[in-house]
Amino acid sequence: MMKAFLRTICLLLVSVLLGCTFTAVAWEPYRPYQYNSYGESVPSMAGYTAKAMYNAADMGVESLESPADLFCERDTVYLLDSGNARVLILDMDMHVKKILDRFTRGEEELQLNNPQGIFVQDGRILIADTDNRRVLECDEQGRVARILEAPRAEDGTTDGYFEKLDFKPLKAVFSGKNDVYVIVENCYYGILRFNLDGRFRGFYGSNMVESTLQQKLDQLWKRLLTKEQQKYLSNYVPTDYSSIALDAEGFVYTSTSKSTGSKKEIQKLNTKGVNILLGDNQADLLNK
Repeated sequence: MMKAFLRTICLLLVSVLLGCTFTAVAWEPYRPYQYNSYGESVPSMAGYTAKAMYNAADMGVESLESPADLFCERDTVYLLDSGNARVLILDMDMHVKKILDRFTRGEEELQLNNPQGIFVQDGRILIADTDNRRVLECDEQGRVARILEAPRAEDGTTDGYFEKLDFKPLKAVFSGKNDVYVIVENCYYGILRFNLDGRFRGFYGSNMVESTLQQKLDQLWKRLLTKEQQKYLSNYVPTDYSSIALDAEGFVYTSTSKSTGSKKEIQKLNTKGVNILLGDNQADLLNK
């Protein structure tokens, strides 16, 4: 009797469910949040929800291999298909208009190698050609106008720093008409600035060293140790940036992969390289 009763209940529930009309609800696989005036993260409404998803077949190409970056300018999308060492130029419906996989500089033909960043301004394309250790500036025909590489000693670099650094650019953006800002992997001095001639102009907006308990303990010990003993202590350096963007007013936004306790993953830098984005430094700004 009990089994028959439960079966009847289940059939009724199924009938009700099948007769109902459900409204599709967009679901995002993350929890949106924002910072309040005390620098605390609090839940918030989603700033945007996904509208569509595209794969290689939708775009009209056979494959996408490790797409690393994209950039939108006017009615064009530039997708960096890193694994295939090429740039896909698409319309706003994500259909391929052109494939840029051949780059030339005079008679020389160049190939990309694990590129990680792309930026476009008035048809001029910057590509962070990471494993080739250079930044290319080219047009939509692949004609290379400028190559930025690791600064040389005569460029006024910091005491042999670039001799030790493996120059692997991750992102590059135009600052103004001709200057270029470059983020280099594991470069803790800040963003590299290059001028029209490709000369290194210095660093911009270095991160601050994040204070930790271990760092404070090492600083205490350092006062008690000899110079020889101090060599065995850990070196604390600023964390390097992971990405960069510019707004319409010329302010520089940076992202940083830091410890879970930090609240400076996103920064807005002014011309002096100082973070002016209200957040954990809000009180300091208001008191100035």
